[in-house]
Amino acid sequence: MADGFHPLPKDPKDLTVADTVLGADTGEVVPPYQLFDPLTPEEYEALKRDICERGRVLVPVELDDAGRVLDGHHRIRAWQELREEGVEIAEYPTITRFAMTEEQKRNHVRALNLLRRQLSPEQRNSTIAAMRADGMTLEAIGKVAGVDTETVRRNLSNGTFANAKVKVPDRIIGKDGKVRPTRYQRRSDSGGIYSNDAEKARKLLSAAPEAVRECCARWNVAEQWKVEDLTERFRRAERDEDPDSHTFWTIYHSGHIQCGDEHEAIFYPTAMQVEIRKADKWNAEYRRTLAIDRKREDALNTTSTFRVYQADVLALLPTLDTRFDLVIADPPYNVTANTWDTFESRDLFLAEVHDWLRAVQDVLKPQYNLFWFCAPQYATDVELLLRNRELPVQSRIVWQRRNMALGSDATYKFIDTWEMVFHCGNRPLNWNQQWSDERFDVQTFAVPQSNFEDEKRHPTQKPLGLIRRLVEFGSYPGDDVLDPFAGSGTTGHACAEVGARHCTLIEREEEYCRVITSRLGL
Repeated sequence: MADGFHPLPKDPKDLTVADTVLGADTGEVVPPYQLFDPLTPEEYEALKRDICERGRVLVPVELDDAGRVLDGHHRIRAWQELREEGVEIAEYPTITRFAMTEEQKRNHVRALNLLRRQLSPEQRNSTIAAMRADGMTLEAIGKVAGVDTETVRRNLSNGTFANAKVKVPDRIIGKDGKVRPTRYQRRSDSGGIYSNDAEKARKLLSAAPEAVRECCARWNVAEQWKVEDLTERFRRAERDEDPDSHTFWTIYHSGHIQCGDEHEAIFYPTAMQVEIRKADKWNAEYRRTLAIDRKREDALNTTSTFRVYQADVLALLPTLDTRFDLVIADPPYNVTANTWDTFESRDLFLAEVHDWLRAVQDVLKPQYNLFWFCAPQYATDVELLLRNRELPVQSRIVWQRRNMALGSDATYKFIDTWEMVFHCGNRPLNWNQQWSDERFDVQTFAVPQSNFEDEKRHPTQKPLGLIRRLVEFGSYPGDDVLDPFAGSGTTGHACAEVGARHCTLIEREEEYCRVITSRLGL
């Protein structure tokens, strides 16, 4: 999937036969993926008025990799009309969907409309039936429709959707991208190979790992597709690649498992209970993700906002009305000679840390993420304080400094090159979809220097790249972010780059408040 801005799709008069279909009643040329009735005049005018008042299209237009519109025909029409009327309006945002089959494109359009449009029961049932006919699995339909898989199966089989002329496909596409028959016949009691490719099955079995061969012998499995499936499950289990990897050993020990991602291709009946529990879990996760996506849509294209306070954190925090989704705290360490970083004793310093934690905890939202920096020599004490405050430690992130900011003396000890960042919280992190080492708990960034692009403005300034990752992964568009020890305002700078965050910065020293306002252009 790629995000960005895209030029207007083809004008209807320029569409080719491959781009278009004929309207059922009028015979006019219409976009091929506009599968639902047009908005009523009242609905369309309300949409156009909303876009005009906002000055932009809020929900992205979705395109396929050929530039054809999958979703957003009415938004494009309203956008174009407003521009022709002389209204100043920003380019509309787009999302491009790559490498989708025609069936997947149609089902994607149907899924979006099920979520966004108020459909009648007849329209809803007809849509679900069409999704099924285009090879969509029962589980996937259930997730989109907001019902469990068994309800979809039962309704399809008992005639609830009879008026929709349900057609059950011969084959379905599973989550792993493999095409499988909708229903498999159970092997005969006598067993044996009955596959049309018996020789291929024998070769596969002879080349399979020993555990797979043992499993096939134990449960009299000899069909080619089952050998392939078991081999793939075994390799996933060996790599510990996904949450379902343990299913090979479930088959090995019990012979009970479901193949595919819905309750249709079953080796043995008792697998149903296990898979229903999994489906429920996946459905709950889907609904949670959907809620997050809707919040992202609401915050789309908004810029970050800032509030800067010159104050002591303990005095100011109790007076704030805002509650925060993310807190990034880089408090004094009690390890440098700076006056603001010097405490009379270790105990007094830790007592102050406890008070800071209590004040921050009081302004957290029920679901939150918190990142707390500290020196390695105090890591054990700070973690104990976090636990005493019942702040759940999810990660211990090591910030590895690539330069020797604290000197190179190695006479009596190894050179100090890292600092601890405790991650506490109960809210899912906002990871990028593409996997990378950004997810690792060792983060390597150099300490800012005066000759860096990330210019040094504060004695204990943290790298912008590191803080930007914490902002991006620890929060979502529209979230409230707090830095109670703002220093030179790096957290604010990160929020400005990430966008769509509401950032509150607290700094006690007037000198650094001026640095912050200058850095953020306030």
